[in-house]
Amino acid sequence: MKKIAGKLAMACSLAVLAACASGPQPTPPEVRALLDAGKLEEGVARLEQVLAATPGHIEARVLLANTRIALTNQLLAQAAQDVARGAWDAAQEGYRRAAALGAVDQAMLGMRKLAAAQSQAQALAGVEQLLAAGKREEAREALQALLARHPKNGRAAKMLQTLQDHAAAAPAGTVLGKAFQKRLSLRFHDAPLRAVLESMSRTSGISFTLDKDVPADLRVTLNLQDTTIEQALRNLLMSVQMEQRIVDERTVLLYPNDAAKQRDYQKLTIRSFRIANAEARTVANSLRTLLKTRDLVVDEKLNMLVLRDTPDTIRMAARLVALHDVAEPEVMLEVEILEVQRSDLESLGVKWPGNVSLTPLGASTVLFDGSIASNPFTLNDLKNLNSKGLLASVDPMRLSATVNRDNVSVLANPRIRIKSREKALIRVGERVPSVSANVTSTGVTSQSVNYLDVGLKLEAEPVVYMDDEVSIKLNLEVSSILGTIFDSNDQPYGYRIGARNASTVLRLRDGENQVLAGLISDNDKRSSSAIPGLGQLPMLDRLFGSKGSERTKTEIVLSITPRVLRNQAPGAGGEVEFDAGTDASLRGGAVHAGQPPHAAPQEPAPPVPVPLPASAPLLERNGG
Repeated sequence: MKKIAGKLAMACSLAVLAACASGPQPTPPEVRALLDAGKLEEGVARLEQVLAATPGHIEARVLLANTRIALTNQLLAQAAQDVARGAWDAAQEGYRRAAALGAVDQAMLGMRKLAAAQSQAQALAGVEQLLAAGKREEAREALQALLARHPKNGRAAKMLQTLQDHAAAAPAGTVLGKAFQKRLSLRFHDAPLRAVLESMSRTSGISFTLDKDVPADLRVTLNLQDTTIEQALRNLLMSVQMEQRIVDERTVLLYPNDAAKQRDYQKLTIRSFRIANAEARTVANSLRTLLKTRDLVVDEKLNMLVLRDTPDTIRMAARLVALHDVAEPEVMLEVEILEVQRSDLESLGVKWPGNVSLTPLGASTVLFDGSIASNPFTLNDLKNLNSKGLLASVDPMRLSATVNRDNVSVLANPRIRIKSREKALIRVGERVPSVSANVTSTGVTSQSVNYLDVGLKLEAEPVVYMDDEVSIKLNLEVSSILGTIFDSNDQPYGYRIGARNASTVLRLRDGENQVLAGLISDNDKRSSSAIPGLGQLPMLDRLFGSKGSERTKTEIVLSITPRVLRNQAPGAGGEVEFDAGTDASLRGGAVHAGQPPHAAPQEPAPPVPVPLPASAPLLERNGG
């Protein structure tokens, strides 16, 4: 037995030594220093060396796994940023290193995104080459094909929109651009319209076709110096109340500007507007009010507008949509709410018995089974009452010597992101039930339970201004339960709730902190219990009585810091002014820099005779 016991003791000793040898070992401090400095790759390499030397190092193994996860996330995020800025080689290297750390699936997904981004960049480079060569139509087709494959390519969408706006804004730029930009000087006084058109036709090579309702004896007066054909024709048509329509690359049709001819000749275009930030119905009301457009469809499901109108109206609608379709500003409110409660409780002295109660006892009878039964107290018992028949109850005497001081702090630190001019609500607390009873005319009583929010309630409504200042309307309410309300049957049915409220409006700069304090609740309660006479004697009041005091002071401190996350770009949705034409035509009042707004009659001048060129005949259109 002694040998067996000795062997068992030896085995236990060896087990204890093995457990001590394999116990938790601290991580080398230089590894912690590398990780704290953000050198994750060097930290991973050092941890691998530690594990190679001590494979059973549990703390190092766990730390290595967590560090690898953090390093993998860092490499994938940096690679995604490299893809966004076009650093293809750096992105590819980042994904390769992430795959080496074990994130193979995420790295492969990133490589697919990298290949797609490279393909889109090459396609956009080809589009830029086409634009540089003046091949706008081919560039437009290439952009449409690219967006069909990658509809989220913002750069391609912006380039395509620019091309469409350019084509719509310059109807003569695609067909008659070069001819319309030729310059000339005109001086005519009470000259026939045909003579003026013949002079412009000889300079530009454009044929002008007249509608059959244009008066043959129409005469005009013009005095224009060094202006373009486009501006000269526009001024001419304004002076004679006419309009134009480009028929082909060498022909322009002129017709009277009346409702019937507008229906016959005016070109109409259909265009859709996808609204990203504003409400389609609001934008549609603006277009109907300002442009008097008729054919406007609102698709609320897709938040899209479809407009059918003249090219001039379409161009003006695009400008108005751009004014409305601006992302709303957003702000992050960093709120810290601190409730500091200080309570002092002091109780010192002797509480002597204040009550003595005497209870008469009835006679007792011993039953046959040995139990004792108490008989009712009778008048005969009252005649024979003595000290043995009275039960005395005396309150206990207590010695109190207590001083308690408590400091309680409740901290809430919510962060909430809000759109400008929207309301946010923060609640911290609990919901307590409140029972109410209703009695019907038939005497049936029904009870219902309502829940009351008790705690902290903060309402904030920010307004973000263009200069990154934020106006915040705050409503703060702090409530607590003061007591319970009981009914006539001593059943609780409600609570007494105390509340402190504060309302204010602040205007702070981006990142500026403001502290609101002063919501203080101070309760002071004092109590005294003493033997009459002796308790009022100096120096003996604590011996023949007890005194207590309880003071509770609570203060609410609110700290708020706004941080503007997104604001409107300068000029976006702000004060913008552009030409809106006249009440009859949206392009009637177009003005080019350095040129007169309309043809003003000058002093009489002899008309300039212009022979009709053979290459540009003046035609008359007989029908609509």
